Amino acid sequence: MVISISGKLWNLSFTDDSIYKTIKKILSWVESGKHRLIFENGINTDQIIQSEKYINYSETIKSLVMEHFYSGNKNEKIVRITNTESLNLTGQKSFYDGLLLIDYVEKIEYQYIDVSKIDTYLGRLLYITVENTESDKRFIQAVYRALRGRELCTEREVQFLHGGGDTIDKVVIENSLYPTRMICIVDSDRKHPNQTQEESSKVKRLLSICEEKNLKLVVLEKREIENYIPVEALENWLSKENRQKEKDHPFFKFTLEQRAFFDMKKGLKKQDAEIQEIMDLYAGYTSEELSSGFGKTVWQAFDEIATTQYGFSDYESELNEMVCAIESLL
Repeated sequence: MVISISGKLWNLSFTDDSIYKTIKKILSWVESGKHRLIFENGINTDQIIQSEKYINYSETIKSLVMEHFYSGNKNEKIVRITNTESLNLTGQKSFYDGLLLIDYVEKIEYQYIDVSKIDTYLGRLLYITVENTESDKRFIQAVYRALRGRELCTEREVQFLHGGGDTIDKVVIENSLYPTRMICIVDSDRKHPNQTQEESSKVKRLLSICEEKNLKLVVLEKREIENYIPVEALENWLSKENRQKEKDHPFFKFTLEQRAFFDMKKGLKKQDAEIQEIMDLYAGYTSEELSSGFGKTVWQAFDEIATTQYGFSDYESELNEMVCAIESLL
C-alpha cells in the first residue's frame, strides 16, 4: 500500500523511543518492498535525513524523497499513519472504529490508521477470504497471472483464508476484530440472469458485515468461479484427463450467457429443471441433456491457462476490476 507518516509522528520519533521503533519497522517494510512510503507536503525531510537516528536509513529516505514525494495526486489512495484521536476532520466521517478512520472530503477518500495498530493493518499480509482456498485460490491466481503476468506472492503480499460457503461470514468476523486489510471474493450463486446477488443469503450477510467493518467485497457476476473457465482450457483439460467423449456436452454449444449460469460441477439438478427462468435460458435443450456437469474437480482446468494461450478475454472487464480491487489493498 501507499502510506505516509504524519509530521507529528516524525517529530515525536526524535524524542519518543516507541514511535522511533515503529517508524523503523515501517522503513524495513518499505525496503523489503512490502509497502511504498511517501512524504506529504510540510514534512521536514532534511531534518529526518540529517538525524543520527535515521542514519542507517538515510539513503532509503533520500530516494523516497526524490522519487515519490507527494505531488497532490488525488486519485492515489494513501493510508496515513497518525494518532487518530487527535485528528481535526473537515469532512463527514464515514467510518471510525477508534483505530481506523475513513473520511471523505469533496468525494475524495482519506484513510487514517492509528500508530498503535500498524502491525494488524500493515504488518500482516492482505487477507483474501474465499469459499474454498484450493479452487478459488487457483482461479484468482490464474486471473492475476493472465492479466498481470505474474501470480500474487503468498509470502510477501497475500494470504488466502478458507471461509466455506456457509461459514464465510463467521470467518470474516473472526479475522477482522482489529483493523485488517481484507477483500472477500465469493460466487454469486445466481442460476439465471434475472436472479439478483442479494437473493443469496450468503451474499446478503457479507454485504452487511463488509459495510459495517469497511471491508472490500467482490461478488462474481457469474454463478461460480468455474463459469469463468475458458472453453479451450476446459477442452484441453478433458483431453489430459482422457475424457474426450465429454467434449460432446451441450455446454460447448452454449452462448456466453448460458455458460455463465450453468452448474459446471453437477449439471442441471432436478429441482432446478422446474424453474421456468432456468428452462427459458436453456430453451432448445431437454433437462436430460443438461443433467450432467464436469465433476467437482473441473476447477483444475484453470491450470491450462498457465501453459497455453487461453485467457479471459470474454470476461476481462469484470476480472480486471477484481484485480484492481486486490491491488488497491496491497
